[in-house]
Amino acid sequence: MKLARVLAWSLFACGGAPLPPATHAHFEAIQRQEARQDEVEASVLEGPCPDAADDAEASCAAAERVCEISAEVDDRDAALRCERARERCAGHRAAARRCAE
Repeated sequence: MKLARVLAWSLFACGGAPLPPATHAHFEAIQRQEARQDEVEASVLEGPCPDAADDAEASCAAAERVCEISAEVDDRDAALRCERARERCAGHRAAARRCAE
């Protein structure tokens, strides 16, 4: 009984249970969001300006979802994909701002 309490306390003290490893389903979900960023990229970078702001925000929503998925698992590749998605979001927002000038 003492061991169980010690283990429970150590998990609580360290912030809870460790994150699970990423599964195929996690990466499929990440890939769907990356595909969404791909879909809007041409519009943001080369398309009609009126659509650029909305498409940039769609890219950023996809990036946020990638990061939410990444935060649910213990996987370096998922974390890197979050960083990359956020960088793409920032680039898309910058392109939309330039378009609006």
